[in-house]
Amino acid sequence: MKKLTMSAAVLLTVMSVAFAAGDGTNENRARVIASKSDIFKVLYVNSESSVVKIRLRDHEGKLIHTDRVKNEGGFMKPYDLSKLENGTYYLELTDQYGVFSEKIELLPEKESSTLSVKALENKKYELSVEQNEKLPLLLTIYNSNEEVLYKERYQDMKNFSRVYDLSQFDSQNFVFELTDHNSTRIVSVD
Repeated sequence: MKKLTMSAAVLLTVMSVAFAAGDGTNENRARVIASKSDIFKVLYVNSESSVVKIRLRDHEGKLIHTDRVKNEGGFMKPYDLSKLENGTYYLELTDQYGVFSEKIELLPEKESSTLSVKALENKKYELSVEQNEKLPLLLTIYNSNEEVLYKERYQDMKNFSRVYDLSQFDSQNFVFELTDHNSTRIVSVD
């Protein structure tokens, strides 16, 4: 099974979501989130009605998949990459403001660590991390507006589990981002 992995530099691009072209008024209208090992979600928010083109290309620029989505205030569209081979791919999103391009790397799944977020009840979530070695970790929890709700560093912890109570926040969707010195993993929960 493959695992969708993004480098830290790519993650910073995702979090800031800077379009290559455009008037700058809607710089934060798109985001790519890895939700499961071979699934990623394209999130798009723009109050103007428009048609958005989404293209997936391989490392040579060859078109693999294309979609046209009619935008009416925003959308979320999942993409399953499980049938693709390991390698580098590019997601392109084109709208009236320009083109957004995101590099996605499909790599063989590593057995060095696992991460899971389990929804409990009343906006409580259990984060479980298992690692083969003790690596420093940075956990950041975001709401659906990409605002940081919680941030914590963990040192010298090989395996741990912790429950986070997010009931005081209005958001219905949360993003857990866990970063070590090798990778960044993102889990989106509803």
